[in-house]
Order: sequence, then C-alpha cells, then structure tokens
Amino acid sequence: MAINSILQSKKQTDGKKRKTRKDKKWNIKVYVTEEQDYYLRLKSSMQRVSLTEYSTVGFCRLFERTYEFPPKEYLITPYMVHLNLEERYYEEVTSNAVKWRCSIREAAYRMFQFGLILGVL
Repeated sequence: MAINSILQSKKQTDGKKRKTRKDKKWNIKVYVTEEQDYYLRLKSSMQRVSLTEYSTVGFCRLFERTYEFPPKEYLITPYMVHLNLEERYYEEVTSNAVKWRCSIREAAYRMFQFGLILGVL
C-alpha cells in the first residue's frame, strides 16, 4: 500500500475498455487541386460554415442515391479537405475500397471527385 497514490507507477484497471461514443466520427483526408480548394473554401464561406463541415455534408449527399463511381487517377497534391463521417458513411466508403481494391483514402477521393463533377459539393 502506497502512502501517496500519485507515486504509484501502475494504473488500476479492472480489465474494462473505455466505451466508444455512439456518434463517433471517422476522419478521412482527401486531396483536392488548388482550384477545387479555392472553390470549396469560397462556397463554405458563402454558407458561413467550416470547410470540413461543408465538404462532409456534400460528401454525405452522395449516399442519397446509388451511383457508379467511375475510376479516377489518384493525385497527391498539397491541398487537402477533411471529411468527418458518421459510421454508416465510413462503412460504405470502406466497402467501396474493398470492392475497388484500393485504400480507404483513395476510395473517398474517387467518390469526392465524382461529387464535384456532379455538382453535389
């Protein structure tokens, strides 16, 4: 028994893991071109929301209908957009990544670029 509990080196755990939140969001970073970055920042500022919020809402609109996402060359640029997806959308991106045999980020990129072409974003 230690006199001062701060001096104890071991943490007391009962073997229980912390609960995860039900509304946990998954963060995916998607590369965009300089022109797309400018367009997205302009549109988000016009709606007075953050770039992440604007991009996430637009990306989630892609799941309202069934689309065939055409293949897109994966470009790495210095500009990125963050998407904070709910679990159901993240699972859909993950299943597309498995189907297309690519990374989750690349699948999100393919879907995001298609959304920009459609004008959903």
